[in-house]
Amino acid sequence: MIDLREVIKTEFTILGAGIAGLMVADELITRNKSVALIDVNQFGEGASFAPRVLINPATGRRAKIAWKAKECINATNEVFERVRNQSNVDFYVKNGVLRPALMKKMGKDFKKAPDKYDWPSADWIQWHEKEDLEYKYPYLSNTFGGLYISEGYTINSQLFLKAFHQQLAKNGLKSFFNQSCSIDADVDGNHKINLKNGNCIQTRHIIFAVGAGISGFDEWTYLPLERVKGQTLTVEFEKKLPLTHSISSMGYFAFDPKVPNQLVIGSTYEHHFDHEKPDEEGKETLLKKLDKTLPGYTESISKMNQWSGVRITTQDHQPVIGTHYSQKHLHIITGLGSKGMIYSKYLSKELCDHLIDQKPISPEVNVNRFL
Repeated sequence: MIDLREVIKTEFTILGAGIAGLMVADELITRNKSVALIDVNQFGEGASFAPRVLINPATGRRAKIAWKAKECINATNEVFERVRNQSNVDFYVKNGVLRPALMKKMGKDFKKAPDKYDWPSADWIQWHEKEDLEYKYPYLSNTFGGLYISEGYTINSQLFLKAFHQQLAKNGLKSFFNQSCSIDADVDGNHKINLKNGNCIQTRHIIFAVGAGISGFDEWTYLPLERVKGQTLTVEFEKKLPLTHSISSMGYFAFDPKVPNQLVIGSTYEHHFDHEKPDEEGKETLLKKLDKTLPGYTESISKMNQWSGVRITTQDHQPVIGTHYSQKHLHIITGLGSKGMIYSKYLSKELCDHLIDQKPISPEVNVNRFL
């Protein structure tokens, strides 16, 4: 971490050290650009640092295929393999995701999903009737059938992001943590970012990847963004769980076979909240999800730990990338909601293709769709 009181010149400065900010930094550094990273908190305190998360390309209650699922997963997997190989940190497993249908309507929609959407191949998603599902996975009961998603990943996001940042730092990323800042524009279009510690960064481009902190920047108040609070519950059990895959039903249940007596249960998806901390109501909500999906397992819990974070979502549930409509050196990546891990690398590539090579941004995610 840089702690010298000096003027630092860099072409790009990223605000926000979560998954989106690090992925953008990675993409820029790969293209031999100079990059600085600023975060108002200590590294590892934002919503990206949920204890464990899933990549699940079959989204929502209809198991709809995620936007550009194949391209996004391929891009993310390349980063995973590179970071794991270079750091020797084992932070993810491709163990698939089970999607049991716990309501009749959901079961009907799930059954249609393999044929309704344009999956890259048939083995990405498989439908199981009730009898077959519950026979193959006897810990599930009271279902209306379900899906198995082979392209499902379980990630220890905290381990990943720490290892990722360490590699980026070795490759030239300049990082400043616990730093509030003010931004001044020069007459030639450059910007001066004045840090709390007295440092000044002179930069051409500023990329806002601040997640829920975007509400603190007047430049982006025109965007229809919503803050959503999510709580998770890390649960340890007295014995090993009989699971192989993670589960996504009425919430998600992140399971890593390397920690066979533990689940991370999420999320509460609170659109209305008066504080950002974990609370008793959130814990009870998550325990009910566990009891609904894995009946009887609440009785063998030995330890629990809560976490909470606030994410940004949009009206159309699609992320947002691009350039400010009137300030051509201000850019944004936001609105990833709970899909930051699957989308961030591909979106970073699109954003950098636009900034460096003037390529158009996909209209589904372009910030200009809100003008």
